[in-house]
Amino acid sequence: MSLGTNIKVTRIKQNISQGDLAKTIGISQNHLCLIEGDNGTPSLATLQKIADSLKTTVSELTKIE
Repeated sequence: MSLGTNIKVTRIKQNISQGDLAKTIGISQNHLCLIEGDNGTPSLATLQKIADSLKTTVSELTKIE
C-alpha cells in the first residue's frame, strides 16, 4: 500500500474522521485529503504528527507492501 493509503486505513481503523485528524495535526482537511490520495507529500514534521496522532510510527506508515 502507498503512504496515503496506509494513513487512511490506519485512521479509519481507529474511527478517526479526516477532519478530526487534520485539526489535531494542524493542517487543513483538504491537505490531508491530498496526502491520503497520494496527490501531496507531507513534510517530515507533518508525517511525524500524523504518526503520533495515530499512535503508530513513521516507519509503519511508509511501509510499502
